[in-house]
Amino acid sequence: MPRWPKQLSLLLTGVLLVCAQATPVRAEAVAAPSAQVVAADPVAPPSISALERRIQELEERLAALERLLALATIDVPALAEQTSPAVVSLYLVDEDLDVQSQGTGFLWTADGQIVTNAHVVEGAEQVLAKFANGEVEEAERILVDPFLDLAILDVAGEGYPYLGFAEGKPEVGSPVVVIGNAYGYSNSVTTGIVSGVDRPDPMHYWHYPSLQTDAAINHGNSGGPILNAKGEVVAVATWTEVKGETDGIAFGIPVDQIVTALDRYDPKRGIVRPWLGISVQEPYWTQGGLPNNLGLMVTDVHPLGAAAKGGLRPDDFILAVNEKPVNYLMELRFELEKSKPGDKITLTIDRYIDGEYVTRTITVTAGEYSSVVPPLIPAQFYFEETDDLF
Repeated sequence: MPRWPKQLSLLLTGVLLVCAQATPVRAEAVAAPSAQVVAADPVAPPSISALERRIQELEERLAALERLLALATIDVPALAEQTSPAVVSLYLVDEDLDVQSQGTGFLWTADGQIVTNAHVVEGAEQVLAKFANGEVEEAERILVDPFLDLAILDVAGEGYPYLGFAEGKPEVGSPVVVIGNAYGYSNSVTTGIVSGVDRPDPMHYWHYPSLQTDAAINHGNSGGPILNAKGEVVAVATWTEVKGETDGIAFGIPVDQIVTALDRYDPKRGIVRPWLGISVQEPYWTQGGLPNNLGLMVTDVHPLGAAAKGGLRPDDFILAVNEKPVNYLMELRFELEKSKPGDKITLTIDRYIDGEYVTRTITVTAGEYSSVVPPLIPAQFYFEETDDLF
């Protein structure tokens, strides 16, 4: 992106500061004797605070202009040429090599490890990876994590081109490029912007906040990269709204969630997470976007889970985790994910006792959930459309 908007910002800021310091001098005042009292200028110079506000407004406008310029001047052909060699088309085939389904992945290491979605590769007899140059290799599944809908594959060889992960969350409105195997059209390129961050999945298929984009994501794009203007991965394309009246509403797993998960990866146990063995529900009105300050209701507690051992009960309301207020399922997820199995977690709850709610504090020792350890999932009162599992 051109550097001139930053230079222009500095230039305008400097001009305004110079103007602020150079107060006009009236000709009459120059000619007046020193003893004469000169009438005040009826047009008073603006205050410093007013100038500072004006400078801030100009800087905000220039920042918005920079974002527009980034969207307008992003070199999509160059970015696609740079990143496409690291994007692979995935085909799930049977023993006769008949294609059963397809998706996308991307290389994230030079030794052939591929990131994709778990739902792309689950249940396949064989996974084939087709590279941008047309070569095809068999891919071995080394990690399948349905909880995050993440999978890591491996192909033989060294020296592969690969994509890096972006640091931090992208700004809403920043440009993105999506590359994937849309409907079998390998390395299809679409563009758009980041429409939102930290979006929850209302159906709770995915347990983590998603990045929203208006870039076209279709069947076959799943598991492919959503790239920023630098060619860094900001999310992994995962799902899209399929309602007939929607358009340009698609989602991906943010890379900060993927990096956190991979940091917890154990070759024998998979991705290891803290697990309480409870299902929890938000108030119904939060589904319509209204705020909540009543906490989260526990709908079920597994009798062998960590929460039950700590004294948590169904119909308790969780108000805070380690003294951090939680009013939404995603807030609860964020706070629990700061811990690891075996950690002590303090829960502030409201419990209905003798006709009134009483606030209590209980301590829970986090259990363990991983890809190879069956989670203690409540089943009796768990509702898939409203509850989430912790």
